[in-house]
Amino acid sequence: MKINKISLFNFKSYSGLHEIDLSVSKDKNVVLLIGSNGSGKTTILEAVKLCLYGRKVNGKIFSDKEYESFLKSFLNKTAQKKKRNSYYVELELEIEDFIQKFIITIRRSWETDLDGILTEDFTLKRDGKYLEIIPKESWEDYIQSILPPYIMEYFFFNGEKIKLLSIGDKAEKRMKESIRSLTGLHIYETLSLDINNLIKKIKINSIKAPELRAEIESNEKIIEDSESKIVKLNSAIDKKENLITELKQKKEEIEKTLRQKAGAFADEKDGYDRKLSVLDEEYKRLTTELSDYCENFLPFIIADKLCKKLEKQLSKEKQMKELIFSETVLKKTNTKILKELESSSTSLNLSDYSRNSIKNTINNIFTEILSEIKSNENILHDLNNDEMSKFEFFLNSLNTKEKEKLGEILQRRESALIESKKIKDKLKQISTESILNEYIFSLSSIQTEINILEKEIESHKAEIQISNEAINKSELKIRNLEEKIVYADKDNHKIITCERITNTINEFIEKVIKSKIVELEKTITELYH
Repeated sequence: MKINKISLFNFKSYSGLHEIDLSVSKDKNVVLLIGSNGSGKTTILEAVKLCLYGRKVNGKIFSDKEYESFLKSFLNKTAQKKKRNSYYVELELEIEDFIQKFIITIRRSWETDLDGILTEDFTLKRDGKYLEIIPKESWEDYIQSILPPYIMEYFFFNGEKIKLLSIGDKAEKRMKESIRSLTGLHIYETLSLDINNLIKKIKINSIKAPELRAEIESNEKIIEDSESKIVKLNSAIDKKENLITELKQKKEEIEKTLRQKAGAFADEKDGYDRKLSVLDEEYKRLTTELSDYCENFLPFIIADKLCKKLEKQLSKEKQMKELIFSETVLKKTNTKILKELESSSTSLNLSDYSRNSIKNTINNIFTEILSEIKSNENILHDLNNDEMSKFEFFLNSLNTKEKEKLGEILQRRESALIESKKIKDKLKQISTESILNEYIFSLSSIQTEINILEKEIESHKAEIQISNEAINKSELKIRNLEEKIVYADKDNHKIITCERITNTINEFIEKVIKSKIVELEKTITELYH
């Protein structure tokens, strides 16, 4: 089978008529559709599948309302604006069987009337003539028999999603369905289902108590309703999980942008924070030093005049103590001079008058000195010389060194405070709140939506679990009821035979599938070696 041509008329992004030649040769038997995003590659894939399978496209069966809404989404926007409400997809297929080669033309067209009601038309031609050998209502079944949907997935697919054919949760199921379609195993599966239905009928017919049959039917209805509910819930879960995936991708993109924008602000802010921390520590240290200094020296600096007066007093007292110490020496010296004068007066040939005059002069001098000492004898502080020296040094330091130190501490503390204020002002200027608020709000909104969807999924899963439990419970009831039914020997023999047949069919199907998978793996291996 080859697809020679695709015709699109007012279909999605294809305004007007577009004919795409897909013919191939023996040497070139693969067609690649290449184009940028939004150029219409996926639209071609959708058009082919929709033309072939209609309501059953993508393995789904739509309700009338869902299918009509689904089809209306394919009408080209430009055509809509121009009130051109007809559109179609047409495929030209080349089919070659063991006997002959022929061309099949498939067209699926749609038109919306003035009331917005959409109608669909499906035509099938063989070598240019309508296919009359098969009733029109069976045309779509005929197409599915020669082009099974699962086989189609392996020969006409989106290259961006090719990995989905071999990996993922549904890859194995898709592969097995394809093998079933190729080998005609659906016939055996239908036979197996028919035999199982026959078994059920035999069992129901052999039930003697009508109330047991009614109870079985009731439980079967519960199973049917629960299975239908599970299908709907799984479909809802798939849609919401896909939406969550899209939201998470969007969230990652916003987070990436946010990190890029916030990174520069963060680096600058970290630098200022470190400087501010150092200045704060310096400010605290200088405050402590200032407190200690004020506790020790500030009272003396404030009482500056008193300290100076104390300093003078101590200086005078120091001199006074020196004079008092020298008073004894002066008296001894006076006595000694007088004795020397007395003893030397003869050798000096001094007269009594001269000697007495000299004595009086010496006595007057010493008496004057001693009287001066006594007149200044006003000591207020009982301190020795070392203690006085320490006090003098301390008071002298207060006037120069400590004042300078106090000024230095105050100046450094004020500088640290001013610099800290400047940095805080700069930190306010680089505040990222207004810049990043939009991103943060978007992330919050997306996360809220994800949380809501996840809760809904959990709720659906809980409902599925409840439904499965209901199914298991009903199946157990049915088995218990069936065990209570007394079957006729003939019916029992039929049931046993049918069960053996179904088991044999199922084993045969599994063996065929396994062998075909092995053959497929071997063929693929040989192709790539």
